[in-house]
Amino acid sequence: MKTLLKGGTVVSAAGSRVADVLVDGEKIAAVGEGLAADGANVVDVSGKLLFPGFIDAHTHFDLDVCNTTTADNFNTGTRSAIHGGTTMVIDFACPNKGETLGYGLDLWHKKADGRSSCDYSFHMTIDDWNEGIKNEIPAMFAAGIPSFKMYMTYPAMMIGDQDLFSALLELKKYGGIAGVHCENAGVIDALIAQHKAEGKTAPSSHPECRPNPLEAEAVAHLLRIAEVADVPIVIVHLSTKEALLEVMHARERGQKVYVETCPHYLLLDDSVYYQEDYSASARYICAPPMRKKEDQAVLWKALANGSIQTVSTDHCSFTLKQKDAGRGDFTKIPGGLPGVETRGELLYTAGVAEGRITKEQMCALLSENPARLYGAYPRKGVLAPGSDADIVVYDPEADSVISAQTQLSAAGYTPYEGFKTKGSIAQVYLRGTLAVDHGGGNTERKFIHGPIHAQPFHTARLRRVCFTYGNARARRHVSLKLQDLLRAAHSQLAGIPYFHNPAVRRSAPKAGFHCRVRWVNNQFGHRSGLSQVNSRVHHASCCHGIVHNHLDAALRAIVHLVRCLRRTVALKGLDDGMDFRF
Repeated sequence: MKTLLKGGTVVSAAGSRVADVLVDGEKIAAVGEGLAADGANVVDVSGKLLFPGFIDAHTHFDLDVCNTTTADNFNTGTRSAIHGGTTMVIDFACPNKGETLGYGLDLWHKKADGRSSCDYSFHMTIDDWNEGIKNEIPAMFAAGIPSFKMYMTYPAMMIGDQDLFSALLELKKYGGIAGVHCENAGVIDALIAQHKAEGKTAPSSHPECRPNPLEAEAVAHLLRIAEVADVPIVIVHLSTKEALLEVMHARERGQKVYVETCPHYLLLDDSVYYQEDYSASARYICAPPMRKKEDQAVLWKALANGSIQTVSTDHCSFTLKQKDAGRGDFTKIPGGLPGVETRGELLYTAGVAEGRITKEQMCALLSENPARLYGAYPRKGVLAPGSDADIVVYDPEADSVISAQTQLSAAGYTPYEGFKTKGSIAQVYLRGTLAVDHGGGNTERKFIHGPIHAQPFHTARLRRVCFTYGNARARRHVSLKLQDLLRAAHSQLAGIPYFHNPAVRRSAPKAGFHCRVRWVNNQFGHRSGLSQVNSRVHHASCCHGIVHNHLDAALRAIVHLVRCLRRTVALKGLDDGMDFRF
């Protein structure tokens, strides 16, 4: 079935334009002006914004923690997600210490498969490190799991520096990436003991035991470990200006650091913990805690200047009854907030409408950047021909008020009760199917389709080929392929020195270009087809010998090289994603 969304403003990270979007089945068939209907169902979206489906790369559904289980499982959690424009979540598979990664992944598939209302994938939590876990890492990539999570706090989940370093080195072999929860566990425990000894057991003790410097110290500590390991790293739910400063220092050293923050760190401050009513304060307990307004201002600036790459929710919901477990002992309050349903409207209202960020930056933060970072681009994260028809139709004139009464989360409350939004989500399409429809007027959004339409998303990067100026390290069998492709490119262009020429290596200028070509497996289904190709992620780098006066010729050579790569990809039956930076 075809659907033509006509007259809306198509938003991407690169820009926005008024255009029609033609959907054919689950894919976007065309984007352009004046597209012919050709029997399609025509939907007038004039005056509305069309975003790629939002991706929430940090959720915790059906998680056993703090002697209880999160209020939202994959049924209620993903219904809440798609209701708020999130068409894909990446949840955390969390085996306990002593359990295998394979067991954890199978368990999370059982929790999610057949129960989810949006597409989903998983990160794998590493809370234990031994020879057995190490030997499971290749199997995780083969199963479509290229991203991992580690903790520097929580005794049940944290691993020490030696194991963290060893795990990073192992992930490096396969091109994986790790996100890390950064807080100084030892000092936090000391402060908790001090507060309890002084009889300070109210929720207000929570932020006092997790002050800003303890996040910043842990971030700095992690980044130095990552520097020695020579790996990229993700700082999850960063909340403080001091921690961001440590990230900027690391980037100045040449490190590749990706940063995620959350809506509650942008909109809520630590005053919420000092209310007289226990429940009014306890509902906001999470780690890291809310910070000062000064931190909020810095985080907003970082979103605007690109220092922070993604905004996820860290959705980890508990009912107010579950939060009551900490009366008399703030350390027993289950930590986490609901938020997967409100992220898009909050970021548009407090960010775009207030002029803090542009709608294009919002698109990058919620859609394109997480898709690129976690291997789903270009199938997800962009409205372009061939991409999945995951579309959020946002009406900037349909103002609303956030209320728990209209939320689908099982938490029973929202941290943003009474928050007035500028505009709201009108419709949500999941792979071409209308999943949520506001209906117009003041009616509530109607949830239309459920788990039958959701699919697990395999984000395994079967090949990632990186051409980095001035670096000749490579895996041998990949280098041979690159040599053949480069010879083909150079045979078309005279005057471009070939990278195997030692003289070229010595004389090549330090200024040059960086080109990254990423091959992504975007097949759905449980491991189907993965055995037909090499499922490891490979890196290869070469000094291409580009000199300044040959830049135009160099670009033409790269175009030819990409054509060669695409032909190879097509022969293997894979989707391809190309990402260039010069």
